[in-house]
Amino acid sequence: MTTKLLLVHGAWQGAWVWDEVMSLLAARGVEAHAIDLPGSGDDDTPAVAVDLNSYAQAIIEKARTLQPERLVLVGHSMGGAAITAAASAAPELFRSLIYVCAFLPRPGESVASLAKEGYAVGGGGPHVEVIDGGAATRLLPASIAETFFNDCQPDSVASLLARFRPQPIAPIAAPAKWSDGFRLLPKHYIHCKRDKAITSQLQLLMAKRAGVSDVQSMESGHEPFISQPLALSELLLGAITQP
Repeated sequence: MTTKLLLVHGAWQGAWVWDEVMSLLAARGVEAHAIDLPGSGDDDTPAVAVDLNSYAQAIIEKARTLQPERLVLVGHSMGGAAITAAASAAPELFRSLIYVCAFLPRPGESVASLAKEGYAVGGGGPHVEVIDGGAATRLLPASIAETFFNDCQPDSVASLLARFRPQPIAPIAAPAKWSDGFRLLPKHYIHCKRDKAITSQLQLLMAKRAGVSDVQSMESGHEPFISQPLALSELLLGAITQP
């Protein structure tokens, strides 16, 4: 039976971040799909209508269209909370989970609470303003390149800056839940050492607290699919070939 991956983006971004990684995986015979979470990328759901459950349901609905295989679910950054919610709600759809410099909240933790903890242990993080009557945040444009693309060539990311969109707040604030099925799913973590959005210290701490035994590290910033797509692809391939 073939292995299929479902790739989930992080805050302010969309499925587009995975384009090059999907091409590299396809060249190795691995089928990968990416989705826009509600209110992100090309999805026009209003921010006020988006919550963590709607993220989970969007992932689950997409996963069901890719059956009968159980999928490897991959989440980047805030997408780690989204895949946690989806896999907790429908663990039978998934074979394993891979967190790419992602938030991995334990029960009761949220992206917001972990981001606050990360700032306390390592500083840094995105610079945002609240918009849409408190329903969303927008990255301050001047801070995007420094925080997200610190290890990328400037001319390679100029066209990407305009693709960032406001991020609904509700999924960020929602506490995680773990079902028994989620606890049993194999989990992998790809740690990005040069990340300025989610500190290296917090990444390793979240993986340890969640009991993740397979932690692989990259000399990358927060967008490894842009700065090091080949290296990221190789790490994903390594994770999915583990028993």
